[in-house]
Amino acid sequence: MARRAANTDMISSDTIREVRKIRSLTKRADRLAESAHAGQVRRGTDGQPYIEHCRRVARAALDVFKSAHLHALGLNPHDVAAAALLHDAVEDAGVLPVHLLQAGISSVAVDWVHVLTRPKVEPYDDYIRRILNASTAVKLIKICDIVDNLADEPSNAQVEKYRRALVTLCGI
Repeated sequence: MARRAANTDMISSDTIREVRKIRSLTKRADRLAESAHAGQVRRGTDGQPYIEHCRRVARAALDVFKSAHLHALGLNPHDVAAAALLHDAVEDAGVLPVHLLQAGISSVAVDWVHVLTRPKVEPYDDYIRRILNASTAVKLIKICDIVDNLADEPSNAQVEKYRRALVTLCGI
């Protein structure tokens, strides 16, 4: 049996524990989102469970997170994944932020979910301007959400609304 030449080839047990913790917490957020959106389906699909939208948003946000090295900004990938998975739970499923905290979701992720939640009385364009002034993670999640929304057969009015939002958030 060959021995490793140097300790640098081995992953520390602390790193393994941290990876397992992040996976466990992300799974918890996924289960919460799945429960919150149970029975809901996406528009423009043939009955696709709503949770799939949340999972696509989370995957897209994590892909950008990794490729843009956003950890250098001090962002935690678990918080990004949890907030992306739960981004519609308060607004569309009536989950209270306190319940997310009680379920073990970090206060950072819950704060981001709160910012991502648009009160019914807030006009959409005002909401997007509010998101523009939020954290990098919130903007990233919202952009991924909009891009995924554009894939679900939006109406012409929705396409225009999302176009304006992307122009505002991306500065294009």
